[in-house]
Amino acid sequence: MNVSIIIPCSAEHAKYLDDLFNALSKQKFKDEFEVILVLEDGNWGMDDKISNYPLNVKLCSSQLRNPGANRNIAIKEANGNVIAFIDSDCVPTENWLENLIKPLGEYDGSQGIDYSYDDSYLGKFMEKQQLNFLYSSVVDGRCKFIDTRNCAIRLDVLNKVGGFDERLETSEDKDLGYRLYKSGFNVVLNKEAIVYHRWRKGSLLGFFKWGMWYGKGDYVFRQKWDKMSFHSGFRSALNDLKSSLFYLIKSLCSSGDEREVNLLFSFRQFGVAFGKLKAMLFKT
Repeated sequence: MNVSIIIPCSAEHAKYLDDLFNALSKQKFKDEFEVILVLEDGNWGMDDKISNYPLNVKLCSSQLRNPGANRNIAIKEANGNVIAFIDSDCVPTENWLENLIKPLGEYDGSQGIDYSYDDSYLGKFMEKQQLNFLYSSVVDGRCKFIDTRNCAIRLDVLNKVGGFDERLETSEDKDLGYRLYKSGFNVVLNKEAIVYHRWRKGSLLGFFKWGMWYGKGDYVFRQKWDKMSFHSGFRSALNDLKSSLFYLIKSLCSSGDEREVNLLFSFRQFGVAFGKLKAMLFKT
């Protein structure tokens, strides 16, 4: 199989590319593969950086802050018949690519697993949430949703479902996975394909904004597929507010790193509720 690895990257994440490229350089994959790096808002001297690694890297530039649209740009440039996705803040194991595409002789796609890059309380907390999402998305052996931090899909299958929906600024990979599932394609959960993902602690405001971004995407996704009523949307936002209060109370009853993470997620869930309500009321 010919493989194209697609990596969208913002200026904020450029500092992680050395670790990613170093890990890709050490892949035990026997065949050649190409890397397509989509850069948001400029080049940032990437030509010099990629010349340090024995990789076939193609650079694409984009002025869009839209992960789905940027991945679609890279898909159009791809020479491979298999498209592998990984995020710029992830580090794959040396057997990652070999294991990731192994099921594609029989299946349409392969969804890998991501663990936390470090052993911090936040990292392990997010790792647990991510693993719950991945395992709960499997229905009758097929992934109902996908996560483009770590997955591979045949190019012909991607083209049949139309790639990423560029109207979605977030939840675009969840939407793609659901369209694959609804169309009858078989993406399997692959526990042998492993990457390690960096979870950045950030500020309370940062987590609130992250929540807003996610809340908007979740509402737009549900509106697209379920035609969510105003009442249902409001009830969903209310549940997020209850979750925010739950984490706030937990933060008052805990200490150290646990307290800090609970407080961060209280702000995140408040942001999720705000993002949903904003999308509902103002359609933005």
